[in-house]
Amino acid sequence: MTVLIEKEIGYFLCHRRWSSSNNKAGIPKMILCKDLFEIDCPFLFDLQAQKIAKNWFNKEKDMGRPMKNLPKDELEIIEHVSEIVRSAKEAGYLRDSSNSCDYHENNKKAREFVKCFLSNKKALPYGKFSSTDQKILSLNGTNYLFFPNASAVVCNILSIDVSEFNDKFNLIVIDPPWVNKMVSRKRKRNESHGYDLMEIHEIQKLPVKDLLSENGLVALWCTNKAAFRSFALQKFFECWNVELVATWYWIKVTTSGELTTPIGKNKKPFEILLLGRNKNCVNYKPVPSHRIIVSIPAAIHSFKPPLDEVLKPYIQDEPRCLEMFSRSLIPNWTSIGLEAFQLQDIALYEPLEENK
Repeated sequence: MTVLIEKEIGYFLCHRRWSSSNNKAGIPKMILCKDLFEIDCPFLFDLQAQKIAKNWFNKEKDMGRPMKNLPKDELEIIEHVSEIVRSAKEAGYLRDSSNSCDYHENNKKAREFVKCFLSNKKALPYGKFSSTDQKILSLNGTNYLFFPNASAVVCNILSIDVSEFNDKFNLIVIDPPWVNKMVSRKRKRNESHGYDLMEIHEIQKLPVKDLLSENGLVALWCTNKAAFRSFALQKFFECWNVELVATWYWIKVTTSGELTTPIGKNKKPFEILLLGRNKNCVNYKPVPSHRIIVSIPAAIHSFKPPLDEVLKPYIQDEPRCLEMFSRSLIPNWTSIGLEAFQLQDIALYEPLEENK
């Protein structure tokens, strides 16, 4: 189960627990590695983290305070997080507080785990892959964990032939590789090996309109850059014959419920999810206009939490679901992109200990 806490304002999810819920008979039960989610303090440079650890009682001053000019809607969203975090702590899903040792370590275990994984990552071969049962798929010397009834197409999405799909999709989740200065810098240092970054006019050309069912829902992960967000609403949705119905936020917190990035800094502790419905849709359950999704993020850049459980109420029963630019699998979904199941690498998993 992904959703551990549900309130009117949103949800507290556990990505790691979700990964274990997909286990079926036939192979040893697996779960995403604990080290991947050992985010015990905000994302900081080492020198800044060491300074805070050394001057622990001045932590709040060193971390900075919310900026007065923070947009009102963003400030309100952040303030709602405290209610969900409080409930998560009461239920034992989050620690009560962080300590100076957390900042001294500065998420070292998670960072080293990811660094090792990326250094050994291999490109996926083009082709179609699927499985009716859970299984281990071996490709080019790497083992990948396939979930039941998950299918994947490794390809360049812009050149995909939509006629290859037998039917249209009720839900399309899109996580495009937006132009991003931070990611560009990492690639120059060979620290990231993901999708090639795309200009906004390329994203607009995605064949969403041809793949979306009449009552279909689109979930677009959008950068925090205001200009891109505006372009998505004015150009993408219009081109895809979709109208905005909701704006949700994914809020990233540490294992003790702190925001992963201090408010007021250039990088924000949340990502935006724009939800749009096909303009031809009739008589469908309305999507709440604003919700927040709170979770501890994986240490791998842009490894999004699964949305199947939180979006299920707003699409038809037994839906056909598609994820574009995916890097992991969801049971009963189709994943497409050059890295369609890259993060199903068995190196990211460990045996599930049922007594824990």
